[in-house]
Amino acid sequence: MSARKPAEEALVDLIMCTRTRKRNVSLVRASEILDEAISAYGNLEKVADRIGISSKMLSQFLAIQRLTPAVRQYFESRRLDSVDMASQLTLLNARDQLLVAEKAAEGKLDSSDVRAIVQLRKKELKDKIEKVVERVIQSRTTKEYVVEFVCRGGLTLSVIEKVFVREFGKENIVRVEVDGLIGKLVLGKAGKMKLLEIAKRRGSKTASVIGALLSDRRKM
Repeated sequence: MSARKPAEEALVDLIMCTRTRKRNVSLVRASEILDEAISAYGNLEKVADRIGISSKMLSQFLAIQRLTPAVRQYFESRRLDSVDMASQLTLLNARDQLLVAEKAAEGKLDSSDVRAIVQLRKKELKDKIEKVVERVIQSRTTKEYVVEFVCRGGLTLSVIEKVFVREFGKENIVRVEVDGLIGKLVLGKAGKMKLLEIAKRRGSKTASVIGALLSDRRKM
């Protein structure tokens, strides 16, 4: 019974870390508590089952251990204290981690910004991280309208872009992305108005207009 007490205490502390908005320990300490619980119960899945939380969510507390020492200090001092942010930062290299963490600690970036930086970084590998961060900061002040669509019929990105430029104007398109069968069109304010006009003219919902425009292109 007494030998079991440390493990039970680790679980109690872990529950407090995962189920309350305000943790009384840093993420660094929370990851140590999770390590203690894993050692006691065998693996992450068993710990997750004991406290009734998904192992995927719980594993985010271990992300802090994959950060560089300099970045980890921000979390240890609690200048940064977001589990999601810590998890996202691990997807960046050491230099990128540090610069983004510094900006976040200064209050210039939040978790959603860091997530956006990580996503943009995957596409802009050659750009300096400073440029990527600046683009994300600037995008916050620009209202964007995002439309997702399914890419059918083997249409290439270049063909899709030509259709959108013809319909909405190059100056009204923020970007076009294609990931497998799923595409994403990001429009500015004027582009959104054009989309609404097209939908009204066709008597269609905005959600179906993009697919219809691409379908028309295949019939040409």
